[in-house]
Amino acid sequence: IIPDTSNDYKMVVTCGKPLQASAPIILNTTWDECLQTCWADSNCAVIYDTTPTCSYYSIELITSVQKLPKSSGERVAFRLLMRNKTCSNEENEPILRDGTVKSDVLQGYEKYTFNKYVPYNITLKNDVWTFSPRDPPFFCFPPLIPIRRNNVIWCMGLLSSSDCINRTHAVDMCQKSFQQPLAGPANAAEYEYIKTTGMNFMNNPSPGSVPSGYSMLGFWLDGTRKQDCYYPQKAGVDCSENNAFSFLDTNAPKPFLNWLPDQPDGLWRQSNADCVYFIARNGYATGIDDMTCSIRIYPEMSLCMFCSLDPNDYKMLVTYGKPLNFSKITVSTISFQECVQKCWRDTTCVLVYDTAPTCKIFALEDIESVRKLNSSSNSRIAFRTFSTSDSCSNISQAPILTGATVTGRTYYNLSNVLPTYQEFTVKLDTKTNIWSFKPSSHYPCFPPFMPVKRANGVYCFLVRTRNIFRKRMSIVVQVIQTDSCLNKSQALAQFSMMNGYSLMGIANMGEYNWLLDTAMSYLSTQNMNTTYSKFGFWMDGVRKASCKYPAVRSPSCNGTNEFDYSDTSAPSPVFNWIPGQPDALLNSPRNSDCLYLQVSNNGENGVDDVSCSMTVHSEGNMCMNESNTLNMNLISIFFFHGLFLFSFGNLTTIPSNYKMVVTWGEPLLTTAPTILDISWEECLQKCWSDGRCVMIYDNTSTCEYYSIQQVTTVQKLLENSNSRVAFRVPFSVNETCEGSDNEPILRSGTVQGAVQMLPYEVALQNDIWKFTPEFSCEFPSSPVQRGNVTVCMEVVHTTECINRTQAAAKCANLGIPDSLMGIASKEENQYLKSISTNYVSKQKTLTYYTVIGIWVDGVRKSTCKYPAGKSGSCNGYNEFDFSDPTAPDPQFDWLPNQPDALTANEANSNCLYLRFGSEAYVAIGDTQCTDIVFPSIPMCYSGYLCGSYATVSNTSDQYKMVVTWGKPLLTTAPTILDISWVDCVQKCWNDEKCVLIHDTFPTCEYYSIQQVTIVQKLPETSNSRVAFRVLYSNDATCTDAENEPVLNSGTVTGSAVEHGAYNITLETDVWTFQRELKCLFPSKAFQRGSIKVCMTIVQTPTCITRTEAEESCSSFGIPGTLMGIYSSDETVYLKNMSYTMLNEQKTSITYERVGIWIDGLRKSTCKPPAQKSSTCDGNNEFDFFDPSAPNPSLSWRSGQPDGLTIGAPNSDCLFLRFGEGDEFGVGDMPCTEPTYPSLNMCYSGYLCGSFPS
Repeated sequence: IIPDTSNDYKMVVTCGKPLQASAPIILNTTWDECLQTCWADSNCAVIYDTTPTCSYYSIELITSVQKLPKSSGERVAFRLLMRNKTCSNEENEPILRDGTVKSDVLQGYEKYTFNKYVPYNITLKNDVWTFSPRDPPFFCFPPLIPIRRNNVIWCMGLLSSSDCINRTHAVDMCQKSFQQPLAGPANAAEYEYIKTTGMNFMNNPSPGSVPSGYSMLGFWLDGTRKQDCYYPQKAGVDCSENNAFSFLDTNAPKPFLNWLPDQPDGLWRQSNADCVYFIARNGYATGIDDMTCSIRIYPEMSLCMFCSLDPNDYKMLVTYGKPLNFSKITVSTISFQECVQKCWRDTTCVLVYDTAPTCKIFALEDIESVRKLNSSSNSRIAFRTFSTSDSCSNISQAPILTGATVTGRTYYNLSNVLPTYQEFTVKLDTKTNIWSFKPSSHYPCFPPFMPVKRANGVYCFLVRTRNIFRKRMSIVVQVIQTDSCLNKSQALAQFSMMNGYSLMGIANMGEYNWLLDTAMSYLSTQNMNTTYSKFGFWMDGVRKASCKYPAVRSPSCNGTNEFDYSDTSAPSPVFNWIPGQPDALLNSPRNSDCLYLQVSNNGENGVDDVSCSMTVHSEGNMCMNESNTLNMNLISIFFFHGLFLFSFGNLTTIPSNYKMVVTWGEPLLTTAPTILDISWEECLQKCWSDGRCVMIYDNTSTCEYYSIQQVTTVQKLLENSNSRVAFRVPFSVNETCEGSDNEPILRSGTVQGAVQMLPYEVALQNDIWKFTPEFSCEFPSSPVQRGNVTVCMEVVHTTECINRTQAAAKCANLGIPDSLMGIASKEENQYLKSISTNYVSKQKTLTYYTVIGIWVDGVRKSTCKYPAGKSGSCNGYNEFDFSDPTAPDPQFDWLPNQPDALTANEANSNCLYLRFGSEAYVAIGDTQCTDIVFPSIPMCYSGYLCGSYATVSNTSDQYKMVVTWGKPLLTTAPTILDISWVDCVQKCWNDEKCVLIHDTFPTCEYYSIQQVTIVQKLPETSNSRVAFRVLYSNDATCTDAENEPVLNSGTVTGSAVEHGAYNITLETDVWTFQRELKCLFPSKAFQRGSIKVCMTIVQTPTCITRTEAEESCSSFGIPGTLMGIYSSDETVYLKNMSYTMLNEQKTSITYERVGIWIDGLRKSTCKPPAQKSSTCDGNNEFDFFDPSAPNPSLSWRSGQPDGLTIGAPNSDCLFLRFGEGDEFGVGDMPCTEPTYPSLNMCYSGYLCGSFPS
C-alpha cells in the first residue's frame, strides 16, 4: 500500500550539500531529530545539516546534491526505500556508488490539492546526485489514497453515504461515481487501511458524513456467495472462509479478509447471508462478516477502488502486429510494459507499438490500419479497448482478434482546436489480416467546453462569465455568472427567457471536482460592483415536503435523500457536503430548502442548503479578507436542451458560418493528401467539422482529405466526369446554401477562407481553382489575429526553471524583439487554457511539476510598487507597463486575489506570469522577477510566451517560369521526379527552393540553388527543354522571348528570399547561377576587416579538455585552431547566447557554470616563474593562432588572467566563463581540466570558425 510505512524506508547519511535547490523548509531541531522527522514524513526527500538548524527538502525543492569528501564536514541524508529491511554497509550502499536508485514520496491533499504518489530516481554521476521523475505523478481525489497492486497505481477509498444502504446501492454508488465495482483488500496493509478508516468514521466522523444514532457501521466489500456454497452444501466443495465466495475485483482475486470468530456463518445457519462486509464498532471485535445483501439493519457503506488516472472502463489487449497506415506518432523512451500502462491511463491513446528501447503511441486521429502478425514476428502491439467486463477474456476468444467489430471511446482535440469525445470501431479483416480503425459518432465541444459522458448522452461542460447564446442544436452544461446577485426564482426566470432551461445536478465525483475547480476562477473575475469572498451557484435540488422542519433526521431524511431532483440525467446526484450540511432539520435555518455549490478561498467548498430567496448571505464571526461579513454571490448552474454552436447526433457540426460546396473537379497540384477509408457523406461531415480541412475529393472507395498545406490547384470538370470535390468555405451572406448559379466559389473570382484563424484565398480562373494562404506560422507557434496584424504565439519550454530576465533574453531574437508576448484577448486566454494540460505533460525539466509558470509581458510601474496602495490608477491591469507592441492593452483572466503585491505586502512581485495547471487556474498572477520556482505550490517557471509576425506563406505569384531550350552543364545530383513536364513546371513555380528544371521525359530533373551552377543555352532543334524560376521584372505578366530578360545577355534576380538570394547571368550562351555566401545555421556571421567569418558555438554532451576541443575544430573552415574573439560586437553576441547555452546544456548533469574554450595559449616566456610585467600582462601573455583575429578583443573577468599571480601554476589556456549571477568574461585555466568542481563548472563547449559558403 502507498504510503509505505516508515519501516519501509531508511535514512542514508553521507557527506554533501544541495547544489541546485529552491528555498528549503528550515527546522529548528538537532540533526538527530531532523533525521527522525524526515524518516517518518512521507513527503521528505533529503535533509541538510545546517546546525543549529536543519534544511528540509521535499522532492519539488531539490534538483541536485554535490557529493563531498569527509573533510568537508558537510552532511546530507537521503530518505530511501528499503525493501530488504536492513541497512547495508558503506561499500555496498547503492546510493553511494555511481548509478541510479529508486525512491518515492506521498504528498497529501492538505498542501497539494490531491493525494499524490510521486516516484523518482536519484542518479550519482561525476560526484553529483541528480533527482529526476521516474513516472509522472499519480493523483487521487481525496479522500481516496494511492495504492500499488502488481506495480500498477490505483486509488482506494472507504466511502461513506449519508444514509443506510444495501449492497445493491453500494455497487450503484461505485459505478456511478467511478465506473468500477466494489473492491476487496488485496493484502494485510490494505485491510489495515480499511480497519483504520472504518474506525475513524465510527469515532471521528466529519459532520454529515455518516448517519447518526448507530453504534455499529458496516462497509460493503467485494464478495458474493458461490452457488455451490448455499445450503445444502455441495459434496466435496470447500466452503471455508474465502472459499465460500466469488470475488469480482480482478486485482484482488484472493483478498486478505480477517474473518470474525465463527464467520462466515451463512452456510451453517442456513441463512441468506450471501455478501461480504466489514464491521466497525467499539467494545467488540472488528472484522469481516457475511450479511444478507439487501439488509439495512446497520448503516452500511461502500469501499470502492478505481484507477487513479482513468476512471473509465478500459483494458489493454496485447498481441502481435505492426502499424500500417498512420499520419504521426508519439515516441517515448520507455519499456513496453510502461508504455502499455501509459496508454491505459491516457484518454487519447488507442494503440501502442513496441519498438524497444522505445515505444510508439497512437491517438485515434493518427492511425488508420494495423497489420496482424504471428508471434514469431516478435512485433508487439497493444489496443486500448472499452470494456464493461471486470475481467479479461480468453486471449484466443477476444472479439478484437476474431474479426468482430469492437467499439471504442476516446477523448482528443479535434484539429488541435476542439476538445472531443469520440466513439470508433476497430475491425479485423480475417482475409487480409488488417485491423481498420473507423471513427463513428463524435462530439466536439467548443473551447472552453469540455466533453463529459453521462449515461443518457454526451454533455459539454463550461464556465462562462456572460450568458450569450446562438441557436444550434446541442446539450450543454454551463456555470453562468451573472452581473448581480440573484435568488433561485430570479435564476429560473432567466431560464424562462431562454426557452425553459432547468437547473442541473452533479452526476458523479468527476463532475463535482471539475465544477468546483472551474467555479473557483470566478473569485478573481467578478463583474459586479461589490467584490465577494465566496460564491454560491444554484443547482438542482428542492427539499421534500416530508423532510422540512420540524421533521427530524431519519434514514429517509438524511443528506441527499432530503431533496427531490428534476435533472433526469442525474437523478441520484453525487457530491461532497460542506461539513455539517445540510442543516435545515437542525433549524439552522429551518427554511433552507434549496441546494447550491459554494466556493471560497479558505477551502470551505461543497454543497449546502440555503433559503431559496437568498441573494446575499451575511453571517457574523465568519470573516473573509478581514471582513466581518461572509458574502456569497448566488449564481446559477444549469443544463439545457438548447442551441449553442454544435449539434449532437450521430455526427456533429462546427461553427455555423461554414458550409460544404460539392461540385465536379479533380485535384491538380497537391502534396500527399490524407486518405480516409470512409463514405463520401462521412467525409463531408468530417471536413465540415475540422478547422484544418479546406477540400476533399471523392476517390471512389476512399476519400482524399486536404489541409491548406496539401493543395495548391484543383481542375474544374464537367458533370459527366463523375469526379466529385467539395470545398469548405464560409457562408457568403445568410446561413443557407446558394444555388449553383449564385455560389461564389463556382464562379470566376476569389473567395476568402480561414483555417485556425489563418486567412487564405481560393481563386477560380480558366477552370482552375488556386489556393493561396496569406500568412503562416512556423510550428509549433499558432496564429492569432490582433487588429489588422497576424502574429504567431508560442509557449516555449525550457529544460530548467528560469527567471524573468532569462526568459526575456530568449525572446529577443524573435520577430517581436525586446519583449515577452502579452495576451491580447479573452480568446487568446481560452486558447492557452486549451493547451495547458498538454504543455504540463510534456515539460522538459528533470523534476516533474504539476503546475508551471509561464513568463509573459508585464512589469510593474514604479508608481505602483509597494508601499503604494490600491487606487484608481493602481488597480489590476493599470499597475503594469506592457512592452508588446501588438498587445498594448492586454486582456486576460487574473488568478484569485491577483495581483496582490499592493495588498499582501509582496513588495517585490513586479512581474507577470501565466499559471499552467488545472485548466480552471490558467490565469495571470504577479510574482518576483527573480523567482525560478514557487515552492509552496510547487511551481517551476519553465516556460515563456514569445511572439513573431506571421509571414507571407506563398510568394509564387511574384515568380514566373521561363521555358526555353538548354541543358544543365555543371550540376550536383539533381532530384529526379517521376511526373509530367506540366506538373514539374507547376511544382517548381510553387516551391521557393526550386531554381531550375530539365525535361528528361518521362521524368523531370529538379534543381535547388545548391545543385546547379552552369546551364548551356541550346537551339530549338536540340529538343532539350529547361525552365527557370525567376522574379517578375516589371509587371506580373510573361513577356515574349525577345524581351524576356533571362533569355538575353545580362543578369536577372532569381530570388530575393533571405538566405536564398541568387542571380542568373547569361554570357556567351551560358547561364551561370551565383548566390550570396551565407553562414549555415547555427553559425553567426561577423565582419572582420575585409573578410566575413562564421562563428560557431559548439556544445558537447560531456565535459572536455582544451586539446579535445581544438581537435574537434579541425573539420571547420579555419582549421587547426580554436576561434578567437575579434570585437566587442562578438562579445555582446556571446554574452547574449550564454543564457541559451546555460539553460540548454547537453551534458547529463546541469552545471551552475559553463566554460567555453577559445583561441589563446600562454607564451613560454610568460609561464611561472615569470612575473607580471609590461611584456606579460593581459593579452600579451598569450599567443593567438586564429588568422582572422591575431589581436583579439578580450573582455577579461576581474583579476584575470591570474596564471602568474594566484591562479593554478599551469593556467596556460583561455576560456569564456558564464553562469547565473556570475561575471561574464575570459579567464585562464589549465588546458587538461574538463571541469572545475569547486565552482560546479564544466568545460562543455568551444568556439570554432569557418568561412561563408
